[in-house]
Amino acid sequence: MRIASVVCVLLMFGCGAERREHRVAQRTMPAEPSSEIFAIGSELTPQGAVTAESSNDSFRRGPELFLSIDVSSASTDQTIAVHWTDDQGVIKRIDRRVVTRDERYAPFSSGPTHRWRAGKHRAVIVIDGRRVSEKEFGLI
Repeated sequence: MRIASVVCVLLMFGCGAERREHRVAQRTMPAEPSSEIFAIGSELTPQGAVTAESSNDSFRRGPELFLSIDVSSASTDQTIAVHWTDDQGVIKRIDRRVVTRDERYAPFSSGPTHRWRAGKHRAVIVIDGRRVSEKEFGLI
């Protein structure tokens, strides 16, 4: 009788483990990167690209946002900075780092946005000291 109980318990744990592994596999399915060179979104792929599903131009205030830059065509290392600004041009945060030429994506973070005002904002991209682009986005 005791052996049958142990076998039953082992079978229950074994079945549960299979279900848990299946749920993890579903959550870790590879996300598709955004096709934009400069993409803003709320999630990153493991490679550092904003996911296509989270890429947008309007977000709710609170969580951090990400800007990813496709740097796969860069032939040299670069210092890239992203200036996260409000609608008046006031810099809310600067995220800067050196990106090597063998990287595919360079991700940057806005930090938490819960204290930012609702409205239009910009992510200004500065590469090696030169302003090269900007992305406008809204917070609601």
